[in-house]
Amino acid sequence: MAYESKSQWGYTPEIMQIWEPELLVDGNYIKHNIVYKIIIDQELVGFYAIRFQNDKNCFEIDHLWLKATHINKGIGRAVFVRILGQLKELGQVRVLLNGEPHARGFYKKMHGRIIEERQTKIPGLLQPVYEFDVPAVLERTALSAT
Repeated sequence: MAYESKSQWGYTPEIMQIWEPELLVDGNYIKHNIVYKIIIDQELVGFYAIRFQNDKNCFEIDHLWLKATHINKGIGRAVFVRILGQLKELGQVRVLLNGEPHARGFYKKMHGRIIEERQTKIPGLLQPVYEFDVPAVLERTALSAT
């Protein structure tokens, strides 16, 4: 599903092949990380994964993918707020995310702050690394929902 979701951004099959290892979520990955399915009306429409980064002393949203048919319908925002709520329950005050370069608008709406930009495996394509202040984002998203 991650492969399908990422490919909706218009990447060529050759570029998608380069990213394939990073998009693989297999049994070993699930065993060592926190992975949730996103199900709407009994249909699997996406998934997300979070993992603890010991070197950063915080969690990272490692995957957040929706089927292309479910993008721009408020689902991503709802899921993102749920993730932050889960992290708040775990006592986390910040979370990191290596963002899809084409989803900058979404992460800006979610009040992400770019702390770094990394060169991807694709020459000239930079991947933003976001930091989210968990309590502040939850408060802002609650206010904007009213």
